[in-house]
Amino acid sequence: MADLVNVAPGQCRLVVTSSSLLTLNRHQGAYIPLKIAGNWEAKLIPSTAPTLSNSGLTAATLYYIYAFDNAGTLELEASATGHSPDPDTGVEIQTGDDTRTLVGMVFMDAGTPGTFVDSTGKRWCLNWFNRRVLDLTGTFSTDRATSSTSFVEINTEIRMQYLSWADEAVVAGGSGTAIQNTGGNAVGSALGFDSTTIVAGVGFTGAGTHNAWAIFATKTVSEGSHYITLLGAVSAGTGTWDSADSIGTGPMKSRIFAAIRG
Repeated sequence: MADLVNVAPGQCRLVVTSSSLLTLNRHQGAYIPLKIAGNWEAKLIPSTAPTLSNSGLTAATLYYIYAFDNAGTLELEASATGHSPDPDTGVEIQTGDDTRTLVGMVFMDAGTPGTFVDSTGKRWCLNWFNRRVLDLTGTFSTDRATSSTSFVEINTEIRMQYLSWADEAVVAGGSGTAIQNTGGNAVGSALGFDSTTIVAGVGFTGAGTHNAWAIFATKTVSEGSHYITLLGAVSAGTGTWDSADSIGTGPMKSRIFAAIRG
């Protein structure tokens, strides 16, 4: 049995330093549990902070980021191989290789090689240790409309893209105004997770005015990359979702938002 003093939770955070570089910074301490030469140790994270470049990494691909000891130097590597708890210590390791300690997960954005991104529209870097709440937002740059009588994605530009650990739920919502161009018909707004399947929705009626809508949902999804988007449908006619705020005249920008942990 390993000495549990030496396998305390990792005192680190993985951050996107640039589109081509990840950095493992110290956080609330300076140690990470590693198995080195068959023994678990509290490995010192150097003040210079280990980094990982995007060299050789492929766009639209999920990678787990592991820390390991390379002849006395703490280094990072990206791997498509998943993770599992070490049976002796509970430290999350690369499945099949207990010399690799899990520190995070990334999803590579477009480019050759793929690029690192962490923004309010794309939360594509998560921490295993010292998770914190990360915000997501999505808006329309111009008014968007649909005449579909079944729920469809109104426009892809409002999508919020993110990663999720299997043991975390996402909290999401949305609000704004929309117009129905034909009196007596309904407009519906809803949230969709990875599809046009409704997770939460609301309907209203009215024509020629800016009708308010609001949505809230929580959902646990599988580990990996996902998106949340705004769905819309009408009973007839055309629904238009506003893209600008105008105090006093009615319109409110159509927004969706979410919070994840990582």
